[in-house]
Amino acid sequence: MKNYYDKILFILALALLGLGVAYCFMKGGLPSGEPPAIVKQAPSGGAYQPLPTANVTGEMPVWDPSEDQYPPAGLWYYGVFTPPKIWWDPASGWSAESPRPPKAAPPPFGMHLYNMLPRLYRVQFQSYIGRPDKTATLQMQNTATKEFFTTKVNEDNPELGVKVTDFKMVLQSAPDGTVFRVAKISLLDERTGETLTLTQNEPQFLPNDRYFLLETESPLPPKEWEVTKAGETLDVGDANFSITKVDYDAPSVTVKKTEPKQDDQEHTLTPISTSKVPPSATPAPTAPAAGATPPAASP
Repeated sequence: MKNYYDKILFILALALLGLGVAYCFMKGGLPSGEPPAIVKQAPSGGAYQPLPTANVTGEMPVWDPSEDQYPPAGLWYYGVFTPPKIWWDPASGWSAESPRPPKAAPPPFGMHLYNMLPRLYRVQFQSYIGRPDKTATLQMQNTATKEFFTTKVNEDNPELGVKVTDFKMVLQSAPDGTVFRVAKISLLDERTGETLTLTQNEPQFLPNDRYFLLETESPLPPKEWEVTKAGETLDVGDANFSITKVDYDAPSVTVKKTEPKQDDQEHTLTPISTSKVPPSATPAPTAPAAGATPPAASP
């Protein structure tokens, strides 16, 4: 039964196709008759005017050297992907050299940030001379002037307002188990009434007191600059440096430089050193009679 309906649908489809083709021929039909004749006419109107063109000279330009150099020295190779640099100047025409002069390099900034540092206490204990007891001569350093001076236990130092009240040797252990002696002093700060413990050749810092140490560079004369806040200024020769921003978290310092006949420069400086000790915390010079801290066999 199914095949019977399929045959009927196929016959209906053929009939519809035949009717469609017959309709197309009845409406359009095939073209008949001779093709239309082509009329030949002579061109008319004025002649074309020549377009102006640029006057190109036959001079051979000299190209900039390629970035790739091959031996022997001076032999330059231009590859497929080595485009030459060509400029067009209305006054002189094509050129292999830029019509603009090279931009002058900015003058050197002349300043760098050493690091953010804790402030040194005004007195440092460097070494001792003599017996390792309260009769020893103690060699100290004034960090403000970087000068060394000597004192003894219970000796007054009115210019600095400090007095050593005790001197002793303390046993300490190294990570490898070695036991050695270290010289320590008790120092009375007469300005604050506090007593501090200072260890030989170990920098003593002020708690919660930090600053930025900046240093000048060539061609400026060498100079150190301690900075704590924005607004501070420093004159070095004809150059004026001013602090526009300090960031203790970064850490970084933004510095503006003003100099006659030069554009102002402003740079954010970051530390160039990882040292947490100021360069001024220098050890005392070696002395033959300086106190030593030899290792001890046992406590």
